[in-house]
Amino acid sequence: MKLTEDQEFEQIDFQVQPFTPGEYENCSFIKCGFAGVILDGSIFINCTFTDCDMSVVRVNQVVFRDTHFVGCKLIGILFDSCKEYGLDVSFSNCIIDNASFYGTKIKGMRFTKCSVKSVDFANADLNTAQFDDCDLLNAKFDNSVLEKVNFTSSYNYAIDIDANRIKKSKHSVQGAMGLLDKYDIIIEG
Repeated sequence: MKLTEDQEFEQIDFQVQPFTPGEYENCSFIKCGFAGVILDGSIFINCTFTDCDMSVVRVNQVVFRDTHFVGCKLIGILFDSCKEYGLDVSFSNCIIDNASFYGTKIKGMRFTKCSVKSVDFANADLNTAQFDDCDLLNAKFDNSVLEKVNFTSSYNYAIDIDANRIKKSKHSVQGAMGLLDKYDIIIEG
């Protein structure tokens, strides 16, 4: 597998210019088009993706270690197909809608100002994760470990407190209403 280090890739459309699977360390991808590209088996260590369209990218057995996504479109990615224990990422100002983290161990992961709509977090271990100012409309939490997760500035989430481990998770008063959805009660204030 080819090793590429300390390179910057800018405004490359990998649908036109084929992406070369390999190991990328300390690389930056800026305004690149990855939509629908197959990244299978690649390794990204200490890389940054900025303003890239990575919708429905295939990531079978991919490693993302200490990798940051900023302003990226990551719709429909199956992060649960990444290499086990190879998923150490953060997201800032990204659209991650309809993605899947099913059954992943993503402790301490950070989502900042992201759209995380209809994302599958079922059976995931999100212990100590941070959701800062995120829209979690229709995100699925089922049998998930949400202990010490910070949801205080996020919104539109519904979490079944009987079907998830949520001890010491943090919520705003407004957000805490999403913990009561299944009870179909009316709270007036």
